[in-house]
Amino acid sequence: MIHIMNLDSTRPYKSKVREQQKQQTRKRILEGLIKVMADGIADVSIPAVAGASELSVPTIYRYFPTKQALFNALPAYLAEKIGAPTLSAQPDLDNYLEMVKAFYANADNIDETMRAATMSEAAANIRRTTRPERLQMVEDMLFSITRDLPLDEQEQLRNVVLVLATSAVIRAFTDYLDLSWQDAADHATWAIQMVVKGVSSANNVKGENE
Repeated sequence: MIHIMNLDSTRPYKSKVREQQKQQTRKRILEGLIKVMADGIADVSIPAVAGASELSVPTIYRYFPTKQALFNALPAYLAEKIGAPTLSAQPDLDNYLEMVKAFYANADNIDETMRAATMSEAAANIRRTTRPERLQMVEDMLFSITRDLPLDEQEQLRNVVLVLATSAVIRAFTDYLDLSWQDAADHATWAIQMVVKGVSSANNVKGENE
């Protein structure tokens, strides 16, 4: 009985250690992905990530069953790494704007490897593969505002809102106007608010006149 009680008493400790080990391995994999991207490899492969992580290919697949799953985990990891909040699965507009502001306000915390990774061709390829999901998220978020609009106008507003929140647009503010990343994010989110507000007001006026 004493032997059993001792085993039971150590089980939570072992579980905690095991969970910490899993988190460390997951972090190594994502850091490996960042290294591969920063090295300029356009077509990121699981073997390349395994090599950069100094882990086996089966280990990578144990944590991320597909390459897409690995790519999908990167934005949240980057946000965590620079101290910005992650976006909820079904954000409202206010949550979306706060996330954008927080993410880019913390952009100065990005190290050179991560900066190179985010500007690489591999990052562009990842953005292309995740674009449909991001477009759908913005479309769902704006649906209460755009549902009475023609489909082409719904798509136009969705596209503008998504693009204004991208690093490319915010970097343009920093490059052309010498703004800080935080000020650039404030400009971009202000523009999103104005565009959405303008569409919403026009929609309301249209409804009153019908």
